[in-house]
Amino acid sequence: MTLLGGVQMPLGSNHAEQAAQTMPPADFPKLSQPRANSMLTELLSAYTAKKFQRKLQGLVDKAGGDSLELEDVPGRWDLARQVQTEVCPRYGFAHDEATMMQITSVLESLLHLYPELSDKAGMIYRALRVPESKEGSQQSQSKPPVAEPDVVVVKPQLKKLASSLSTASTSASTASYQRSSTTLSWTEEPVLQELVLQLEESSSPESQAGGARLSKRRALALQAELFSAFTSAGFQKKLHQLARSHGPAARFSPVYRSAFRDLVRSIQLPIIPKYGFDPTEYGVEEMMAAFQSLHDDPDVFVNSVAIREALFMPSSTDEKQEEQDPTKPRVPICNSKKAVLNLLKEQAVVFSCPAVQTMVAKLKKEADKREGTKRSEEAPDGYYHLPGRAELALELQRYLLPRHGFEGSRKGVRDMIQHCSTFIHDQEVASLYDTINSKLGMSPAACLRFRELATGVASSQVPKQAASNQGYYNLVNARLGSCLANCTRFSMPVA
Repeated sequence: MTLLGGVQMPLGSNHAEQAAQTMPPADFPKLSQPRANSMLTELLSAYTAKKFQRKLQGLVDKAGGDSLELEDVPGRWDLARQVQTEVCPRYGFAHDEATMMQITSVLESLLHLYPELSDKAGMIYRALRVPESKEGSQQSQSKPPVAEPDVVVVKPQLKKLASSLSTASTSASTASYQRSSTTLSWTEEPVLQELVLQLEESSSPESQAGGARLSKRRALALQAELFSAFTSAGFQKKLHQLARSHGPAARFSPVYRSAFRDLVRSIQLPIIPKYGFDPTEYGVEEMMAAFQSLHDDPDVFVNSVAIREALFMPSSTDEKQEEQDPTKPRVPICNSKKAVLNLLKEQAVVFSCPAVQTMVAKLKKEADKREGTKRSEEAPDGYYHLPGRAELALELQRYLLPRHGFEGSRKGVRDMIQHCSTFIHDQEVASLYDTINSKLGMSPAACLRFRELATGVASSQVPKQAASNQGYYNLVNARLGSCLANCTRFSMPVA
């Protein structure tokens, strides 16, 4: 008998009874083989990391003995739970007792269908240094060698893991959430925002239908991560070298297309498992299919266009420019609407990252605390002035602005503001302004106020004395630069 979430379940019955017991309920999220494999891969990677193993070894040493001879190591399941609560929600699971049973039920069912997963599950247990179950050993010895011995051995181990993790207290956060008929509410902890959205996604009919699904939030995060990698100096250098080595006439040759695909896959395959896709060609196809459900969303569309431009419109700048000071302009300023749209699109992509939203939420929370009361998004101010936004902006601008002919400095920010404001009357530019500012926490009223100020800057010639007045630039930078420039904490060029 093995405990699963406090309930005893027999393991020695016939195959039909076992199959019935391991069949997941209809209302539980379903994992395809690639997604289950991806989740186990993430768990295994986290459990075998040096930092995790050092902590685990410390618990083993404290317990006093060889971990392989210990039935239980105090604190081991609390340590393992920290990993699971970070990984499993990305695959549609919450972290309560019912969910621990749910994960085990789904994996048990999949282990019957996909024996290769049992090997990975066994590797997870070895990484956790869990001794092989005596019950599992006896059962495996009583079956013929061809009767999936690994699956039988792993099953009681999985049940024990689920039971231990489910009974461990959840201490990752003090926030709580409540499920209503359609929504989830959460306490004011910005770091839980992504978790809440994932839980909402896991309760949707789409997630329960099986296969990888993307909410808009996660889709934008995936696009931002891919976009950052595709526009990095290292990738762009390889892309340019590939283009030069084949020449313009050979861009559509099978050899070039194969090399180009391999280069793109070298970026995609390490990233997409974080979002529930298998790191294979099939996983890439599944990712593209998941984006089809969001093809009408304007934010996703803008990001898709930006990614295509990064891949299929390589810059003609000389390679030596990549070795220059990253804060110096690398290209001349292009006085065109297209150039301004590209600059704004790049920022819009990065602003969609959960990391950016977390930072902005923290700034807003700090501002609320200083005010002594919680502000409303619909208030007249609407976080139009947000202390710390300009400083956060400059961290990325040092790398982003030189790609568009501006210095990666406060002066470059001021120049960029004036340049972009000359196109504020264009509907596309105005819409991107609002998108960016809303990502930075502004209310609709504050976004409108920002555009009115930008329109005023565009309509008037700045006097020479004002242009040299530091106070004037401080005002413009505070009202415009901090909004356009607030990006993310990436330490690499992004576009």
